[in-house]
Amino acid sequence: MNYSKPLQALTIVVVLLVSLTTQIKLTAQSRTDVIGTANGRTTVSTATGVDAFTINPAGIGLGKNNLSFAVAPFGITFGTTFFSIDDFNYYFGGDGNGNGRVLTAEEQNTFLKALETGNASTQIDIMPVGGVMKLPGIGTVGVGIVSSLGAFAESPGGLVDLLGGNLGFNPVKVRNGAVRLQATTSFQVSYSKELISSFDTVISPLTDLPALGSGGFSLSVGGSARLIRGLGYLDAQIRKIDITPFVPEGFDSTYDWAVDLDYSTKSAGFDQSFLTPGALFGGNSTGMGFGFDIGTIGMYQLNENPLSTITFGVTIVDIGMINWSNDVVTRNALLQDTIRGIKELTDQTLRKYEGNANTTEEFSTMLPTRIRVGGSIPLQAFAPFLDIPLVASVDYTQGINEIGSNSTSPIVGFGLQYLSTGVIPSVRAGLRTGGNGEMQTSVGLGWNFSQMTMVDIAFGSLDFQRMVDVGIRARFDLAL
Repeated sequence: MNYSKPLQALTIVVVLLVSLTTQIKLTAQSRTDVIGTANGRTTVSTATGVDAFTINPAGIGLGKNNLSFAVAPFGITFGTTFFSIDDFNYYFGGDGNGNGRVLTAEEQNTFLKALETGNASTQIDIMPVGGVMKLPGIGTVGVGIVSSLGAFAESPGGLVDLLGGNLGFNPVKVRNGAVRLQATTSFQVSYSKELISSFDTVISPLTDLPALGSGGFSLSVGGSARLIRGLGYLDAQIRKIDITPFVPEGFDSTYDWAVDLDYSTKSAGFDQSFLTPGALFGGNSTGMGFGFDIGTIGMYQLNENPLSTITFGVTIVDIGMINWSNDVVTRNALLQDTIRGIKELTDQTLRKYEGNANTTEEFSTMLPTRIRVGGSIPLQAFAPFLDIPLVASVDYTQGINEIGSNSTSPIVGFGLQYLSTGVIPSVRAGLRTGGNGEMQTSVGLGWNFSQMTMVDIAFGSLDFQRMVDVGIRARFDLAL
């Protein structure tokens, strides 16, 4: 096959996607789905083997080989809407001569205003152990461990006044800030079964989906159950911080401040050891929970070409909850007070403003439940003249709740893959929109060596200006 023409075609697709304005909103999707990271997260109907473990359990039995396992697939999203990377380099990268940059008054004001109109977030997922095996006459069983750490901070309005030196002379009003953080480790078991199948003996080396023969149809169902160890949880809400100075006339250093506070925190197992990397694999459990996924995948092959298979998938993921019961502390600060002069700014006064810490009863948090519906279509099946192994895919995600970073606003993803084997990589591109009305573009490369060894890398938000989505995975299959 002449690869120059298809690669040029896909390059045009990628350039068109990149030209769109991009900004990621953290979504409650597993970052171990590295192919999905590159492909607009449109893998609900195409993920197979161990790749389907955290996406759609119905797909774990669709790989060509009997054993499929992954070597620590890893994904991370991080960034902020406060500053682009260019902004960060300008403010903190010096003047280019090895000296720190001295900001003008206007630049200082621009810097501070940026801080009160955005948020920062990160999510890290890793699957240190994961594999699936086909059991003849029984189905396919998968087991794995997934560790996750997610954090989100929303800057409160009025922060510019608090940080801009106005505290001594002008009223400061801070409103509606939040910090959320959660770390878990999940132990998962998955099962899938083909209810209807008509597999063919002619298969394609370009895809891991089984060949069905012309007019062949397959329907698989699957489910997952997992035990969740809660390692740490924090939810801090700043509703109001008002500080009103009373400045006496003439020279006088005895200012008075009227203070009006309303904020609260709820935490479980939150200490410094909780934030260490080892805590994701060991550490003490401060909560326990459960989660379930269910899904189905249907496939229909249009003609004798193994690359003419249409897929359709539906899944409901993260049905469940976590019960936080150990080291649970709530802190509430709801008070009005007056500080009379500098002499009352003592440690005792400041501790009063920290609020009352109480060891409270256990509490529960729901998992970020969502429904995903998607499908894929090989373009060659409808346009044989293309002679290019291109597969288009689409995904619709509907969040059921707004837990963590989950959104109840619909999210739609579009993906396109150019399939290849050997040293010439498959090329993937994707686009996601919805949720908060913003867009994310992504690309990735994947190397497939005889459906036995597969390596993928993926990048989201290609301008790398505010949010970055990165993933890498290696998968090995054996035909036992």
